Amino acid sequence: MSLILARYGEIGLKGKNRHFFEGVLLNNINNALQDIPGQRVYKTRGRIFVEVDESQREAVVKLIQRGFGIGSGSPVERAPLEMNAI
Repeated sequence: MSLILARYGEIGLKGKNRHFFEGVLLNNINNALQDIPGQRVYKTRGRIFVEVDESQREAVVKLIQRGFGIGSGSPVERAPLEMNAI
């Protein structure tokens, strides 16, 4: 599986409504990717991630970048929390 980070901007400024706006954004991303098999969209620590099959990565990055409220979408890699691995 390939991992993509979806970055957003102004939602972080919404204060007490931030969780609501993040939820709407998650739903919008899920709707945009509904035809992509095996995708998974989730939020953790103020970041939105999308897991997709490696063969779908570039297409999904383009879809994410066109989404309203998304600043950018970038492929990322998981790494252990060790300096040598990073």
